[in-house]
Amino acid sequence: MLRANPRAGRGLLASSLLVALAVAAGCGAAPPPRRDAAPVKKKAAGPAFDPCTDSGPVPRKYFGLLKDAKCEQDMYLTMAKIAGDLGVECEYCHLPRKDQAKSFDFPAMTDKKQVALFMGHEFMAGLRRKDGEEMRCKSCHVDKNGKPAAKFLGTPRDLAWTTEWMNLVMSNRFVHTDGTKVKCKDCHTGNIGSEKFEKAVIAHGADCRLPGVPPFQKFLDNGLPPYAVPVSSSVAPPIALPAGSSDVPAVPSAR
Repeated sequence: MLRANPRAGRGLLASSLLVALAVAAGCGAAPPPRRDAAPVKKKAAGPAFDPCTDSGPVPRKYFGLLKDAKCEQDMYLTMAKIAGDLGVECEYCHLPRKDQAKSFDFPAMTDKKQVALFMGHEFMAGLRRKDGEEMRCKSCHVDKNGKPAAKFLGTPRDLAWTTEWMNLVMSNRFVHTDGTKVKCKDCHTGNIGSEKFEKAVIAHGADCRLPGVPPFQKFLDNGLPPYAVPVSSSVAPPIALPAGSSDVPAVPSAR
């Protein structure tokens, strides 16, 4: 009769335990860090960016989209942000100078510049976002594909998409500055489907009546120079140049 060797049994058991531990170590979580390992140092935060460092002052007092610009560099950054939000370049709103390449007659009024001023005066100042985010052009100007677009409702206007956007975005994302609900008649004179409903409201100062926001035409009359170029009557009632004048008077620019 053969007898089992206890030493052999214990050796076999030890070998099995070592194999099991090796497998567990290979499949398990990583070992804890060494206590004597040096802590990772976080990079100290630098000073906050100040666009006005080494920048000159704004060239003039502004009344429109640049009224809050603190210096010349802040002015350029603000305009670049607006252009980026709309997916456009400077010439979209400003007149190129004929006598100087890549330069613009910024004080001159144009149709699209007036539209931008209207947007800033009425919507940017007269509304706020429910989520507390900053009011910017890109709060609205995003097309169906999620890209920045000046004509974000389509060219020509996509009426079905416009109606859907007004109901889903305009009415739900924004409120008046006093927190009250935005309604169709705030800008369109009457509710949709009624006889008072007006489709065209952009730059028609008599139509928008957001709480606390004076009429756009009054804003133009009080703060801006006359037009240096003809502005189509389809955008807003024109303001005539002084008799015998063809240049912009030396008054603050709206840019």
